[in-house]
Amino acid sequence: MVKDIELLDTKNNGNEYSLLKKMSYPVDKPARCGWDVEMDSNGNRDYNINVTSREDRKLGKKVLVRIQVRSLFSNYELEPVDCYLARLDPIRKLVYYAVHALFEQGYDEISIQQIYEAMGGKGKPNSMQITKIHQYICEFISSAVKIDNREEALAYNRKTFNEDLTRVIEGRLKTERRANGSIKRFKLLVYETPVFFRYAFETKQITTIPYELLALPMSITAFLAKLNFYLIDQIEFRYKRYYDPNVYNVLRIDNLCGYMDITDRRDKSAFLHGSHGKQSPLITLLEKYVSIKYILGYKIEKNIITLELNPEIIAIKAQKPKTEVKKKIKPKSR
Repeated sequence: MVKDIELLDTKNNGNEYSLLKKMSYPVDKPARCGWDVEMDSNGNRDYNINVTSREDRKLGKKVLVRIQVRSLFSNYELEPVDCYLARLDPIRKLVYYAVHALFEQGYDEISIQQIYEAMGGKGKPNSMQITKIHQYICEFISSAVKIDNREEALAYNRKTFNEDLTRVIEGRLKTERRANGSIKRFKLLVYETPVFFRYAFETKQITTIPYELLALPMSITAFLAKLNFYLIDQIEFRYKRYYDPNVYNVLRIDNLCGYMDITDRRDKSAFLHGSHGKQSPLITLLEKYVSIKYILGYKIEKNIITLELNPEIIAIKAQKPKTEVKKKIKPKSR
């Protein structure tokens, strides 16, 4: 069993947090809770996200953001692949966020290799990974979403997000072929900031995180993507609530095993502490956070994880830097 690591006992010898490359990161409820939804057999689904504040919940109120997902497959020409959006899940979320992170850096023609590397991949993706990333991209550009936040806007004085059904990613696939006609590579042409990020920008529920946090340090799996997003969401939620960098702040996360659907006692121990000399995915992620000073230290006791927050980040986020949506004009002919 890996010995618990005390707070503050790990030092960062790398770059200061303020010098790390950042990416925009939504902190709204649809971003945190809306990527675990299964579509029907045609790639359609209507679902609601409860965004009710704690105070309104005590009063028995309910405030919803209503989301519609519709398949556009029959109206869109793509390479032969099943492009019905099967579900919104953590691995698709990782691909989606990787696309946005690259687009935000100025790339509007994005290769599968670039997406793979942004997700944490090393070397070249294998054929299965290429197929999956390609399929998820096809799903995003052949599906449309409408986010109706009128209840939220009225209840919490937010801007109304007033867009009709729009593609999950506004863009198209560009296919490069060899002389014999076989496919050499795909590139995704992105025309504007993806819709879930536009919603976060418009309603001012956006922050920034180090670009490195998106890349998974081990294998690229739905399990690790879910864990990474959850930890980042919890940390960012706490960071935005504190504005005094001189206050010592810690974040306590209870029952992480329950959230990750780990019930067996031995599986819990392996998840929290590792097993057979192998470091657990949880500790691998936490060590990465410490290495870039996203947190300063952590401690694991039983099923409770305690994280020490970084006062530098608290001070930076208190400044509330301006962010903007990157929009592009679509070409008239493609």
